[in-house]
Amino acid sequence: MKQLGQLLILTNKEPQLSPSLVSALQLGFVGGVILQTDAIPSITTLQELIWGINETARIGRRTKPLILLDLYHLSSSLWSMPSFGAMAVSGQTDDVHRIFNTMALLWRQIGITGVIGPLLADSGHPLDPWHDKRTKYAQLFVRELRQNELDSFVRVNLNAMGAERGEVLTAIVDSGLSGAIFTSPSSLRPHAWREHVNFQGLLIQESCAREFDAQDVPANINRGFDMVVLPSADEADAAYHALLVGMNQRRLSKRKIYSTVVRIRSLKGLDLPLPWNQSVLQRPLQKWAQHVWNHALAYTGSSYTPSSSKLMLIEFGQTSPLKKLLEPQLSFYQLFDIDPDIQDMFHVLSLVQEKQEQLIIHLNDASHHLNQAILFPLCQPKPLGVAMNRPSDLFLLPQDATGLTNFDAHPGAYQSLVSAIMGKISIQEHWLSPQEVPQS
Repeated sequence: MKQLGQLLILTNKEPQLSPSLVSALQLGFVGGVILQTDAIPSITTLQELIWGINETARIGRRTKPLILLDLYHLSSSLWSMPSFGAMAVSGQTDDVHRIFNTMALLWRQIGITGVIGPLLADSGHPLDPWHDKRTKYAQLFVRELRQNELDSFVRVNLNAMGAERGEVLTAIVDSGLSGAIFTSPSSLRPHAWREHVNFQGLLIQESCAREFDAQDVPANINRGFDMVVLPSADEADAAYHALLVGMNQRRLSKRKIYSTVVRIRSLKGLDLPLPWNQSVLQRPLQKWAQHVWNHALAYTGSSYTPSSSKLMLIEFGQTSPLKKLLEPQLSFYQLFDIDPDIQDMFHVLSLVQEKQEQLIIHLNDASHHLNQAILFPLCQPKPLGVAMNRPSDLFLLPQDATGLTNFDAHPGAYQSLVSAIMGKISIQEHWLSPQEVPQS
């Protein structure tokens, strides 16, 4: 009964401990806390919050909970850290390594026990360990956390386990992944996930606030999950009692509870907090982030200068914010699917040659590489290529072309690209956050 709370994880979205979270910690209804730092103004406040979690558990004579930092809610005011997408297109692996190493040391010193990193999902970006650098940096991220004795977690939204996804998961698991947080539907079988990649870490189910039912908690544990993330601390009491009733009515196996608690305690046994070291904050994190961003928005040839006041924009996949942002300068716009008609392409080519205007090729959300033979004529003369979501798409451009890449979905990322296209900013001299980009 004392260990049932170890199966529950609560989420804290405030800069202080909520009364329901304090109560759950004191009663032993919690095995872990996820911190979303977008509302936390400073590292000092974050450290006080972590101290409060540990002290509340100690006063209640409860087991120290896992304290997980959610990077998807990471406040930019705390650390100057580029997105995983920006890191993925950077060629400076040493800079990314230093950023991860410094951040892991800083997180450990302030009392973080684990970090939730990049999302693995069906939709959006394809999972290809050989062509997508994001997988490479996800592996690097997991290794750095493990070397600093921190637990690494990833969110997983996969409805099926194909061979390609299996390779990615195997690579990350082999790097030392501590736990996977599933956001996919209840049809997913955790046992199959273990069998595919021989994963011995924690399997965690994340509950949705709209569909939460306390009775689903023991059901998810029976299905093979080790822990359940509750929508908020307010559900802790009901979830704990659902586990208790399930165990007493023998709908929840005591053997399964025991094996789960053993796995959770084995992770907590790695917690070796370091004394606070102010010098960590003085490391050149901003400089390393600058290098990463400079390569995330980088040219592949000579510096770009607008050749004319008018532009021609061609997009593949779907319409992006670029069209609206560049509208005053556009003399021509065309949207193609990922299998364009060759006659339409040559019509565009004839217009480019006739008008002598700057052509912009935007590969937006393309799920696979376009036919090089179709695109090659458009690459003459020198276009400005804006390749999104697939860094390897840059091979479609000639060596003297200018290539801008950015993986952030924030509107400010498109503002950055537009400012660079119009020659308003120099992307090689100053790292611009989305908030710093000129809005005109």
